[in-house]
Amino acid sequence: MFIVDLISTIINKTPLGTGTCFQFLFLIMTEKKELGKEKKDEKKLEQKSQKEDHHAVCSCKNLDLTRTAQYVQAEFENYKKRVDREKEGFTQFAAASLLKDILPLIDNLELAIKHKENKEDFCKGIELTYAAFISLLESKGITLIDTSGLFNPEQHEVLLTEKSDKPDGTILEELQKGYLLHGKVLRPAKVKAAKS
Repeated sequence: MFIVDLISTIINKTPLGTGTCFQFLFLIMTEKKELGKEKKDEKKLEQKSQKEDHHAVCSCKNLDLTRTAQYVQAEFENYKKRVDREKEGFTQFAAASLLKDILPLIDNLELAIKHKENKEDFCKGIELTYAAFISLLESKGITLIDTSGLFNPEQHEVLLTEKSDKPDGTILEELQKGYLLHGKVLRPAKVKAAKS
């Protein structure tokens, strides 16, 4: 609306005529369009600059994140190696401790073998060594599996079955001892079970 009023005012008051007025107005309109283009160009440049700044910031952040990820990965690899070394050392130490406890049993067996001519001393030495060995196992958390009563598939392995007047699954005979380590089956007991 403002431009229409301006044009009519210029035409009415200009002594040069309408042609010159239109040229003048054309110049004004062209300048206004050029100003608008310049503003748009400035806006585009500003947006482009902001995008470039944003890309630069993102690029820096990506670089930082990549470095952090590489650092964490290296730290994790070092941690795994350290844990493996400690685990290996612990396993070796645990085995050494058990072997140290077995050495007196070997000494007892050697003494029994020295007295093999005297059968009574020999048998007594073997019995004492066996009792000491069982005691050592119990001190390490190893216990015998009970084979009296009914068959338990988690603790017993049936090797033989035999017809019997006892209920099905009743253990008739222990063929090989079974062992638990802290309540977990280390080796199942091998048994003969009743079958009707």
